Amino acid sequence: MNNKQTGKFIRALRKERGLTQYELAKKLMINRATVSKWERGEMGFTQKNLILLSEFFSVSTDELIAGERDKKGLRDKVDEIALNILDNNIKLHRIIKYMLAIIIFLGISFLLYYFYTFYNSVKIYSIYLNTDKYAVNYGQLTKTSDKIYFYLDIDYMIEDVDKIESVQLFYINGSNLVTLGEMTELKPFTFTANKGYDEFIRFDDFDIALKNMYIYVNFTDGEFERIDLEFDREYSNSRVVPVNLKNIKGEITTKYAKKEDTKVYDKFLEVKEIIEKHGEDGIMDFKFEGNTYKLRLLDDELNIDFYRDEEKYSFVYSYFNKELFYFNEYSSNNKVKLVYSFDIQMGKCLEGDCTNHMDNYREMIRLLREIIYEY
Repeated sequence: MNNKQTGKFIRALRKERGLTQYELAKKLMINRATVSKWERGEMGFTQKNLILLSEFFSVSTDELIAGERDKKGLRDKVDEIALNILDNNIKLHRIIKYMLAIIIFLGISFLLYYFYTFYNSVKIYSIYLNTDKYAVNYGQLTKTSDKIYFYLDIDYMIEDVDKIESVQLFYINGSNLVTLGEMTELKPFTFTANKGYDEFIRFDDFDIALKNMYIYVNFTDGEFERIDLEFDREYSNSRVVPVNLKNIKGEITTKYAKKEDTKVYDKFLEVKEIIEKHGEDGIMDFKFEGNTYKLRLLDDELNIDFYRDEEKYSFVYSYFNKELFYFNEYSSNNKVKLVYSFDIQMGKCLEGDCTNHMDNYREMIRLLREIIYEY
């Protein structure tokens, strides 16, 4: 439909009736501005308007669409207009189909790229030792598509710990021994491997490394011990639909309850039983290495008060959902001030200055071990 041609036709019909735009609008019960826009070709026509105009001026809708009265060739012109409208609609539908096809193709391509690049690309492992002589305070290995994060903190639960000369971490690939770290001080092993460079663990060797990773503990007398590392996969992003967080929390809690409780927790349970049996109202004094420690038991928390250089301090071991270690000092008015807090299972400082954490932590472990041995 040519709006300008139809507008001129309506104007001619209106003048034939001797009507003004206002009078025509009033008879059709529409706005005068609408009639003005029709006649100038600035507004299209709805099917309802065409029927209304057709009945009022006694002309056919085909004549209105063509913009002139019926004469020879009018039907062909109307048919041509109808065919053009139909052809335009077909072209529009075809364009919409092409656009939908492109959107679907891009969506499928993105999903394929995501699965190829990211699916099962993040894996988190807990680390364990196949020996009761040494325990893991916290151990975790995390692998992404381009990085490997490694953290292992070992509790060397032996009496002759001072005879340890060095500790070496390595894995074996065929006939090659790949060293990941060696220490003369008993600190946690930690490193980050980047794909393509600084590859402490080669990405191509990752599965081999998991099955063949060891620790050598070298003693001053020339003897050594080899400890096998075991890796338990706790998580991987291999689910299309994310797991409910409550379910994840339940799975982790169950795993910790069965396997992840550290040796510290085992000692805590033993000392808890000793205090309940030999102490009074959950309180017990114990002398160790010339110092007197006052142990106070509060549900799943063990508070150990002691003096160092005439200053009063306390160790606090807490096991409420997770294992935490606190180191506190007392002010002159006997108020407790937190020096730092440490998450044992996550192996990270939560608050305060954790610089001397390992010294304090080992002192508490030696104390617990001595109490258990004494009783």
